[in-house]
Amino acid sequence: MDQLLVYAQKVWAFLTVSENAGAIQTIIAVSVIAWAIIKNPWNWFQKGKELAIPTTSTEHPIITLTLPQFEERIAKEISESEANLKTAHDTEKIQLLQKIEELRNRAAHPEEALQEARETITKLEDVLTREGNDIGEASMTEARKALEAGDFSIADDIFAEIEAREQLAVERAARAAFARGEIAQQEIRWTDAAKHYARAAQLHPTFEHLYSAREFAWRNGDYTKSIPLGTDLLEIAKVEFGETHEKYALALNEHALTLKATGKYDLAEPLYKQAIEITKQTLGENHPDYATRLNNLADLYLATGQYDLAEPLFKQAIEIFKQTLGENHPKYATSLNNLAELYRATGQYDLAESFFKQAIEILEASLGLDHPNTKTVKDNYKNFFENHP
Repeated sequence: MDQLLVYAQKVWAFLTVSENAGAIQTIIAVSVIAWAIIKNPWNWFQKGKELAIPTTSTEHPIITLTLPQFEERIAKEISESEANLKTAHDTEKIQLLQKIEELRNRAAHPEEALQEARETITKLEDVLTREGNDIGEASMTEARKALEAGDFSIADDIFAEIEAREQLAVERAARAAFARGEIAQQEIRWTDAAKHYARAAQLHPTFEHLYSAREFAWRNGDYTKSIPLGTDLLEIAKVEFGETHEKYALALNEHALTLKATGKYDLAEPLYKQAIEITKQTLGENHPDYATRLNNLADLYLATGQYDLAEPLFKQAIEIFKQTLGENHPKYATSLNNLAELYRATGQYDLAESFFKQAIEILEASLGLDHPNTKTVKDNYKNFFENHP
């Protein structure tokens, strides 16, 4: 106990000496910290962490656009739109009138309109942050400042750049899908070809992509897909080439094939006729494509029992194929088969048999015994023997 008193006296003597003030302050500070850590070490650690490492702000952007500025802009836009209305064309007038009406609605409720604008600005800044990483910090900063002041033009340019860049990626993916379709077509995997062509048409609906997608959906008997694809093909052909172009005639013919296959003869017939007329004007009456379209219309008349309309068209197609492709060509043989089917339907069995035999002979020589077209005509000939008197 005596020793403890001696030690306490020495400490007090040290504390009361003025030149020891710095050391005294240090001792007191260390003691306070030590006591705080001993009392609640985890809370102290967390507080220290918060002080040492600044956190990232999650607050909304500071929007500098004020209500008076917003109202002034609306008034200016109304004035400019009303001035443009005097010289606008009919379509432009409709658009300007709609714009003026919306601007007046905003002017009538400026606080609500400004709040909506601010919410849009906040969303756009978020999208810029996520999608504009490779745009460049200077451009991004400029766009953010402009947005916060209510100017959307710079952000719009950036989004247009992003959109164009991503569209190129989509188009590359479409070309890759189309290439896979061509591979599947060469390998006679028609189901896979239809799938890949449809993917290409979905990603980038060009004429070529839609044409192949419709064709292979039709080949696979998937008419629920080939009909809308045919409609899209017609629309893009009209826009890209015009209604007097051979490509438009091709689109008409292809869509008519699907409509005929689904029994929509009344819808298919005018399309076939329109395609024939355009082909006549663009390619002439001595072109194989003209013969093909005559043959397709004749086949529709055969299916609907209009034999008197079908026969001259079949004969005309046969003659064109003979003159342009020769008598050993598969298309010439197919047209002979079609005429044979008509003669069977009308009871002219000798003519039917003769044309079937000619068609089979040409197809075996040109395509081979195992080709699907050869087998089809042989099946038709076999069916002819089994069913005619």
